[in-house]
Amino acid sequence: MDFTKLQSKLDRCGKKAIYLQIADEIISYIKKGILKVGETMPSTRQLAAELSVNRNTVVLAFDILTSEGWLVSEERKKTRVSDKIRMYQMAEKKEVPVKTTEIYTNDLIFFDDGLPDTTCTPVEELARAYRRIFSHKAQ
Repeated sequence: MDFTKLQSKLDRCGKKAIYLQIADEIISYIKKGILKVGETMPSTRQLAAELSVNRNTVVLAFDILTSEGWLVSEERKKTRVSDKIRMYQMAEKKEVPVKTTEIYTNDLIFFDDGLPDTTCTPVEELARAYRRIFSHKAQ
């Protein structure tokens, strides 16, 4: 697989981190069938050289893809496209109208039990807010 086309798609001045862009492009390659199940990925060093990025950037992208199940990594060996991924054609979803009274009963908002993506957390802003709150004396 030639990843040189991926280099031209990377937006180095964009708001989205480079490692997320790399991960998203690899996912799209898997979905499109460009990367096949069981296909061996290049090493992080080799891919970093091809993309002209730091190796740690590629390692972060591979870590995300591995944790999400897109890639399978064998310790100190090779990384390959996971064989547990099943690509199904998405059936057209019918929109079901939801009554607003079902969702917003008594001005309550119901959240699902999904886990947040911690890589998108504004850590610096939260830390600053916590410091500001805790620096005030208790009244």
